[in-house]
Amino acid sequence: MRGSRARLPGRDKPRVPGHDGGVPRDRADVAPADPAAPLPVPRALLARRDPFRGPPLVALTRAAFVLVGVYPWILPWARARLPLGPLGWLADAMFVVVCHRRPDRTIAFAAVAMPVCSRCGGIFAGLAIGAIVAWPALSVRAARVAIGLAALAMLADVITQDLGLHPIWHATRIGTGALFGYAFTCALVSVVRREQGLAR
Repeated sequence: MRGSRARLPGRDKPRVPGHDGGVPRDRADVAPADPAAPLPVPRALLARRDPFRGPPLVALTRAAFVLVGVYPWILPWARARLPLGPLGWLADAMFVVVCHRRPDRTIAFAAVAMPVCSRCGGIFAGLAIGAIVAWPALSVRAARVAIGLAALAMLADVITQDLGLHPIWHATRIGTGALFGYAFTCALVSVVRREQGLAR
């Protein structure tokens, strides 16, 4: 009959899409799915299960910097109002290794001196503020520039002060220190976000 063609061998066999370019295969060749096999878990769900991946790590990093940043600022108030005794002295002595703690360059609250000088206090405050705001998200190059410029501003205040060009200004000491701490924290949070695949 016109238009009819002989059926080729294997024509009626099912094709398996995406396997060998659609080469016909018997159904017996396709391995059935194991109903007892566990289903694949989405990567996003795995990130939530692992406390060292995804948003939890970013949140923990920011929370840690906030606590570290406010610590030297609330310690004088705590020592002035709470009977901390030797514990308060120990909490204050921990900062001996990070700051010169000169009395003329240190701010006092409630008649109790801060455990660090005003410049270091500014750095700690910048760490806390940067962890809270966490903006902007910095690339590696932008982070280097931001930290470098903040360090130069802080160094300029140190040099002009030590050369006697201006007296000890706690405002500039705190301001330049806070700028450096803010830039450092923003850079660190940006790195953590990129490592966790959360960069926008």
